[in-house]
Amino acid sequence: MDAFFDAGFRMMAPTHFFDNEWGGSAHGARKGGLTDKGREMVRRMEARGMIVDLAHASAETFRDVLAMATRPVFVSHTGVRGTCDNARNLSDEQLRGIAATGGVVGIGYWDAATCGTDARAVARALRHAASVMGVRHVALGSDFDGP
Repeated sequence: MDAFFDAGFRMMAPTHFFDNEWGGSAHGARKGGLTDKGREMVRRMEARGMIVDLAHASAETFRDVLAMATRPVFVSHTGVRGTCDNARNLSDEQLRGIAATGGVVGIGYWDAATCGTDARAVARALRHAASVMGVRHVALGSDFDGP
């Protein structure tokens, strides 16, 4: 984490496509929560003013980070279960949790995030997220690796 911070990074995620030594991934085998190393990483990130990104976090990791967060938490790219129900998309409870930290959720624009590939599907997800958490906590969130 220190090397990334020193290189200028200000946002980092505890997980991506696999469970790891810091926490469980939404795509992982165990989908567990933060480990002791993961909790230490979040504490150190917050102490340095870095943003924790929960885009690929398991529900358990998500819950653990929100329980200890003292700064806004970010989800850079995702969808919402209110318009597209799948395991990676966020529940209304998770949306409210991010808003409670002062954080932001970036709504993606690919089929698995919005259950559609057109602007209407994205707008539907944005409207749902804004109705649950308020417009100040919602943004566009491309993963920048596809449509």
